[in-house]
Amino acid sequence: FLVNLAVAEVREGAPKAAPEDLATIEEGLRRLKVHGWRSEEEEAGRAPFVRRNLLLLHFVLYCEKIELSLQESTQRALSELQHKVKTIADMLFQYCLQNRWVKAALTVTEVEAMLVSGVWDHKDDECRELMKAKWTRQGLKVPKLTISANAADVECGAQATIKVEVTRLHAYSAEELAEVLKDQGPTGAGKQAEQPQPKEGWWVIAEGIRTQKGADKAKCTEVLAGEEDLSHNSLVGGQVLACTLDAPMMACEINFEAPAHPGEYKVMVHVRNTGCAGVDVRRKVTFQVKQPYTGRGKATAAADDVPELD
Repeated sequence: FLVNLAVAEVREGAPKAAPEDLATIEEGLRRLKVHGWRSEEEEAGRAPFVRRNLLLLHFVLYCEKIELSLQESTQRALSELQHKVKTIADMLFQYCLQNRWVKAALTVTEVEAMLVSGVWDHKDDECRELMKAKWTRQGLKVPKLTISANAADVECGAQATIKVEVTRLHAYSAEELAEVLKDQGPTGAGKQAEQPQPKEGWWVIAEGIRTQKGADKAKCTEVLAGEEDLSHNSLVGGQVLACTLDAPMMACEINFEAPAHPGEYKVMVHVRNTGCAGVDVRRKVTFQVKQPYTGRGKATAAADDVPELD
């Protein structure tokens, strides 16, 4: 796809980035020892269009660290590239959801958020401060969420439901919302049409957590407790959440077919935003899948090992 994109750029006469701008960006990335520019070996073998696109996108991430006023031609090239990357990222995200690739889907949301926010790491404290300053200059609040999620026990093969409630601690007051609408509203004389309220959007992604037998099972418990990075698994379900800026809460339900085998199941619910880095939240949900009631005594005991969500 990237090769076809490069060929199309040549045929269509895509905007050319100024060589001196690219050289300045490259020197800045080397000075910062960014991954990919730490040695000659890392830089070797890159095709010109790959080098150009990588430099422009990394300039977006490290614009606060690299002092450079882009020339007009480079600005046009960057604007077009950002549009194409956004299109590709949206396609990748949907493809990941269709194939139930949770880790890849979560990674896409992180990359999109960093490119929109202009920061190089969604977990770095310096990046958080830079992003907060940018939002403040725009008259906006940095999102801050808390999440609660629960699921009732269910019989094998029946419909399971995870209920999710997200509290927006950054909800705008009436005065704050009026100020935002004033700043973003159209200018000019005469009476303006009533402006629709801006909305805030989130992805809710439910991830089935695989557990293992014996010692590995204990390790998985530590992972879920946040002591290690999560071992990502398959997609259980997903929903889109959207609300006005003054809404104090968002809620949704994720429905899916319960596994065919009885036992304890764990799901991690992620709430992700593609426009702001480092503000995502997550919550673990545990529920029991039981044998269907047959009316002929107790159900068969579940196996010793904890089953997996496929």
